[in-house]
Amino acid sequence: MLLRCLQPLHCPFRRWVSTQSDCLESRQYVSLYNYVALDKSELPKLRRRLPRGWKALGVSGRIYLSPERINGQLILPQYHVTTLSTSFPTVLIRQTMFYGHLQSSTDTDEHHSRLTVKIWKQLMHDGFQGGELNVQNSGRSLPPEQWHHKLKVRNDSQDSNILVLDVRNFYEHEIGRFDGATRIMVDTFRDTSSVKKAAARARTRSVSVDVDTKTDDGNVKEVMSLFKGKNFVFDQRCVGDLTESEEVTGDVLGQCFQCGEPCNHHTNCSNVMCHGLILQCLNCARIRLGACSKACKQESISMKAMTTQQQQRYRQEQATCWMPAIPNALSKYVSKRPQAPLARKSHTRHFTASNFLYKLIDYCELQTAYVYGQSSSLADEALLRDLRVQTTRKWPKAEQVIDEIQGKFLSFLVQTTKAQRALEIGCFTGYSALCIANGLAADGSLVTCDIDSAAMQFAQSFFDKSSHADQITAVNQDGLEYLNTAALSISAKQQPFDLIFVDANKCKYRAYYDFILEHKVLHPSGLLVFDNTLFRGRVAACAHGLTSNKERIAHSLADFNHYVAQDVRTTQVIVPLWDGLTLIQYNDTGNDRN
Repeated sequence: MLLRCLQPLHCPFRRWVSTQSDCLESRQYVSLYNYVALDKSELPKLRRRLPRGWKALGVSGRIYLSPERINGQLILPQYHVTTLSTSFPTVLIRQTMFYGHLQSSTDTDEHHSRLTVKIWKQLMHDGFQGGELNVQNSGRSLPPEQWHHKLKVRNDSQDSNILVLDVRNFYEHEIGRFDGATRIMVDTFRDTSSVKKAAARARTRSVSVDVDTKTDDGNVKEVMSLFKGKNFVFDQRCVGDLTESEEVTGDVLGQCFQCGEPCNHHTNCSNVMCHGLILQCLNCARIRLGACSKACKQESISMKAMTTQQQQRYRQEQATCWMPAIPNALSKYVSKRPQAPLARKSHTRHFTASNFLYKLIDYCELQTAYVYGQSSSLADEALLRDLRVQTTRKWPKAEQVIDEIQGKFLSFLVQTTKAQRALEIGCFTGYSALCIANGLAADGSLVTCDIDSAAMQFAQSFFDKSSHADQITAVNQDGLEYLNTAALSISAKQQPFDLIFVDANKCKYRAYYDFILEHKVLHPSGLLVFDNTLFRGRVAACAHGLTSNKERIAHSLADFNHYVAQDVRTTQVIVPLWDGLTLIQYNDTGNDRN
């Protein structure tokens, strides 16, 4: 079963608003969609016809056209709604038009000040590679009573063969969801609920002919007893009976983005150029003045001291530098995004997992900056800063770069173990490799490998500028394949590696571990380091049965941690720093270095 987005569910029953003389001052929100085959060559003509046809109706909002469907959110005078529903009978049908609450004509809405019609190449830009989306083969919609019954039976029986997927945005799921629903691993959808629901069904069926895919289809009152928390509402289009209160139950499922306290309150960053959506408790809102970071707080304070004209000019000059990161943006769009100040880049993982420390210090950024500044400098500090900047600008998954202080920690490990030969599995853009190389002695060497040729080419451009350029060898190869090559070299009298850092495919960690030990790729007194072994806290949750079967990475890492902990060949410790580091050595470390 697929969980549809809640907004259409919260609409009052589908209805047609008749023309009434006492409604002249009210404007109606309308959410609409229709899966209808549209000739691609005719879309530009339709894009011109819609605004012309609706001009007299006072329609504003957004319409999206594609060869697969029409989709949109509109607002117009209530007395014109009936005319709208019959204006383009070939592309609009009343059954897929949903009506939200009324708005006074005196209220302003900057998001719906005019009508915008855009053409999309496909229904959803979801990156799916398995063929075209077939919305005609997208499973079945269940009536409310059947949806309620199946969901209740599934939850009561804990039937793992029935998976309930929440296809809403992450920020909607984090404060409210149906009991037992699992969020899919996508952060941001830019589409309406009906499109997301049908697309999810079609994608699910396209990868398995044996999947019986169902979604809910009806009034929310029939299924609300199984919903917990809050229904996220971002405007008045489809809030239905929950206009006065978004709270469905008293369950507080979310956490404050800044202090970690239970919180179900979403707010936009007070820096209007950022405007990032965050969960923020009242205390953090007071301390940070409603901002998402220290940098945004300062920007907000500065702008409040400006005149209106000064603010307008300043925003025109600076706004693009504060665009929040779009988690699923394609690289071609990310590369066009101007560089934001370093202080406003994606929120980084903090150096400690201690909630107690969070509460003692107002700004974790301040603590992190202090720790970094009081730790020994690296040889290529300027180059490393530039590498982080360029990675943030040009790579959609820039969050995969290790934190700055973690880089210093790796360099420290290399120095303290006096490693001469180091190996890194999982290079990405090269930040961790440069940090490891920094800890090598003059006669030391580092081999770093990664399967991504584009990332390796990018990393090599920075290796060439490094003071350790002659000590770094970059290999564009799968980690296990390179380990096999290394094992053959070691058998031919090549020295094993003194330190191995693994930050690659998490589901292959056990395979890396076993191969390294069985083929003696690691020196008897060497150190083996695995990154991300706590994985956003989900590994511990998995070990206690608090995750779904869908969280493959968390399950793989939990199995890996347990396997290593039970292995008599090694001794190990999991350090709760950053995303979790596991340090491993052979149990027999009495051998002298040869």
